[in-house]
Order: sequence, then structure tokens, then C-alpha cells
Amino acid sequence: MRRRSLPFLALLAAGAAACADGPAGGDGTWQATTDTVGDTLVVRTESGSVWGADARLVEELRIGVVEGEEAYMFGQVGTVAADPEGRIYVVDEQVPAVRVYDAQGIHLFDAGAQGGGPGEYERPRGIAFLPGGEWAVYDDSRTKRLNVYGPDGSPASTRTFTNTFSTYAQPFPLHHRADGAVAVPISIRREDGSRAAFLWIAPDGLVTDTLLQPTDPTDTPPFTVEIRGGRASFTVPLAPTLMWTLTPGGHPVTGTGARYAVTIHRPGQPLRIERVTEPVILPDSERRERQDAYEAGVRGSAPDFRWTGQFPTSKPFFRKLMTGADGRVWVRVNLPSERREIPPPASAETGTPPRVTWYETQRWDVFEPDGRYLGAVAMPDDFTLHWARGENVWGVTRDELGVNYVVRMRIEPVPSD
Repeated sequence: MRRRSLPFLALLAAGAAACADGPAGGDGTWQATTDTVGDTLVVRTESGSVWGADARLVEELRIGVVEGEEAYMFGQVGTVAADPEGRIYVVDEQVPAVRVYDAQGIHLFDAGAQGGGPGEYERPRGIAFLPGGEWAVYDDSRTKRLNVYGPDGSPASTRTFTNTFSTYAQPFPLHHRADGAVAVPISIRREDGSRAAFLWIAPDGLVTDTLLQPTDPTDTPPFTVEIRGGRASFTVPLAPTLMWTLTPGGHPVTGTGARYAVTIHRPGQPLRIERVTEPVILPDSERRERQDAYEAGVRGSAPDFRWTGQFPTSKPFFRKLMTGADGRVWVRVNLPSERREIPPPASAETGTPPRVTWYETQRWDVFEPDGRYLGAVAMPDDFTLHWARGENVWGVTRDELGVNYVVRMRIEPVPSD
């Protein structure tokens, strides 16, 4: 069943712009249509945006020093989050430490410390803000526990659980529901391979539900090759791969980049966000060089490997999905690449060739939870986005020495020439 509605007009977009946090001064030229396909509502952006122009990030606050007070020296920042009052929470995985700062960047306190006692942790990862002002940090150690703290950082409770799953070895945001349950991302080992999932951990520490990653027919599965003593799996580079995250309410958000379509799996009526745009075509020279490098890499494990499949001729429409604390959907789109040669280290043997990398600048498309396309945000090359709410984003930047800084930036329109 497919039912098509009238297009959204510029007047509707102008009204939306008036209530959307973000760059001011947009001309409200967003044009979109809606469809109902089966039980799914489809909002398709045909042209324009609510903001009326692309936006950029302007730094408002920077926390961090090369040398000085320990509370401002970061080793490896894995998680940055901000509560509704603007306080900034930083997980430094190298120390490890969980540090809290006010909205002006002044250090308030550290929550917990390394160890196994109440409020302590071994491998802190991810932060979730719970009802009533409490907040949680996931300890990805052998104990598998959630530490819950009061607003002042004092230990409130510990939710310890055991399972046979392995968690992702990467920083991640935590998600929670109104009932206080927290979702922890995991990887489940299955006979047909690993499957991503979220565990919902209730306030009493019980695992109440396991949310498996939805499937998508446009996902490109990995392939296996024979190696000495077994088999190895490899993903096809630049092929559409299923990405997913959760909304603040705990509903999956998925997409592969095979087309510009992101689905919010709302109960009752899923929402699919689409945008009319063209894919990035790979130039022949880039495609051949990428394929040669990929084949050489696989042959490191399987010397007899030869590519027999179809190497992609274009990039997926996007490469990453994220949801903001306000429910907005952030989509990092793929752009044309710049070829860069990285000189070998001074310790390398004479004649070692430079390492070739293909670099992209950062551009994120931003959508409201109802599918309205707000516009695109250009981000600095050295900035890693961690958290977003309204007109602000929080993340990490690094200097040429690799020193971490936590920054808050404001979304602003790009000035006209």
C-alpha cells in the first residue's frame, strides 16, 4: 500500500524554522514530499533546507592544557556528554577518570576512581543521564557494571550483571528510557557470525531485553577467505554497510548508505527520512589505487587471494549515523576524497614508500525527529563529534602532538560573500 500526500511548501518550512534551534537567517526554502508506504511514513527532502544555507561550527569553549593542573590534562578522551544544564562530562580512558566541568569549563569534581569498590571502575565507557538528576557510567571490565551517581558525583548504586556477550571495543554514547533502563551496545556471537545488539539494563541491574540490530536488504555482508588454519572475514571497502544507533527514547535508527534513506523504527509507524542528492563517483585512478591497496591487505592473511567481486564505483551516500540528545538525526555524508601521502617514520628502512590515504572533510546533514531537513554543518578536520543538543555540539579536537582538548561549538550560518 502506498499513499502520497501533498508536498510540504516553503510556508511550512518557514514555520518550522521559527521553532528549530540552529542558525538564524534561513530563507525557509525547504521543499519536501511525504508518502505512506505500508506502515512507514516517508519524508523526502526534494531541495533546500529549513536553515536555508549550510552552517559551520564556531568554538565557544575549550578545556585542556598541555601542562598544568591534572584535571585539565587529558590522555585519551573516549566520551564527552553534556547535561541539560550545560555541565560537561568527560571520560578519560587513559587515566582512567570521569571528570565533570561546569558550563564555563571549570572543573567541579571527579566521579569515582579506578578500582572495584562502589562508584569505581576499570574501563569507563559512555555516559547516560537518568531521570531525577542521576547519571550513569558503563564499566566495560570483566565485572560488566553500570555505576550510577548523584548530581554531585557521589555513588548512588551499582548495577552489576553477567552475560556471555562481548561489548564493543570503542567509545559509545549510552541511551536510556524514561523508566531508567540503560542500553549497552554489545556484539552477540552466533553460529552465522556476530550480531550487534543492545542490552537494556533495568535500575535493579537485571537485563530486561535484548534489542538485536535490524536487518536491511541493502547491507553488504562480509566475505570470507581461506587462510592457513581457518577462515577470515573481510568487509568490502566503500560498500553499503548497515549502521545503527538509538533515539533518546530507545528506538533503532538504521541506514546503509546504499541510498539516502534513514529509518527511525518508531512503534506503530516507522519514519523513513530521504533526501534527493547524487552519490559521489569514484574516479578511476582512486578506485584502482584503493582496490590494489585492499587486495594487498587481504593477501597479508591469504597470500593466494585475488579480487573477483565488483569493487564499488561510487561511495555510499553516508558513512555514519548519530542521534542528538534532542532527538535530531545527524548523518555524516560522504564527499570526494583528497589523496594524501604520509611520509614514512624516521625509523623506517631506506626506500620505504609513503603511506597513501584518502581523506575527506566533514559534513553532517541534520534532521529533526519528524524528518525535516534543517541543513548541513561543516566541521573542522580535527574535530570528533560526541554530543549534540540544539544549537550546540560537544566533542574532541587534537593538536599536532596528539594532545586532547574538549570543546563546545555553536552552529552558525556561513556568511554570504
